Amino acid sequence: MSASLHVLGVVALDMLLHVPMIPGRDQKTFATSTEYQPGGPASFVARAAVGLGADVMLQTAVGADAEGDRLIAAFDAAGIRTDAILRLPKERTPIAMLMIDGSGEKAIVIVPVPEELLLRYGAQSHYEPGAVLVTHLLHPHAVRGAAEKVRAAGGISLLDLEWPEATRWGWDAA
Repeated sequence: MSASLHVLGVVALDMLLHVPMIPGRDQKTFATSTEYQPGGPASFVARAAVGLGADVMLQTAVGADAEGDRLIAAFDAAGIRTDAILRLPKERTPIAMLMIDGSGEKAIVIVPVPEELLLRYGAQSHYEPGAVLVTHLLHPHAVRGAAEKVRAAGGISLLDLEWPEATRWGWDAA
């Protein structure tokens, strides 16, 4: 069965640390609990679309490591199709650490995905007629290539443009 909704973009394994307070410069705090969950823009869109009943194909890349295994298992359990996820033996799965205090304030540390890896996202993807591509500005060339492929198949592209990506790649890229 072909997916009608393709979600292209960055995923990460989020480590959530619940803390009594976000530490300031040179301060320490102890986590009251820790949990791991799928994160990253593509993960959030894919999980929301599946929750609305869509057949979702996730197009991303993870390392061939325990973190990548954990993400793929979580996506499979959520009903997200994972057969288009690249498993890269020489790369680490993207991770992010979030410290969240009791009021919901958070501090986020992201380990960025190398640009040479972002260029590979969606490179081998194929789209059926009428497919919908949802992506964020993960890399201008990767996004442009995927959008051209889906358009050639008679589909459409939706771009989620967020401030960090616009400042990273520039408004002309968007």
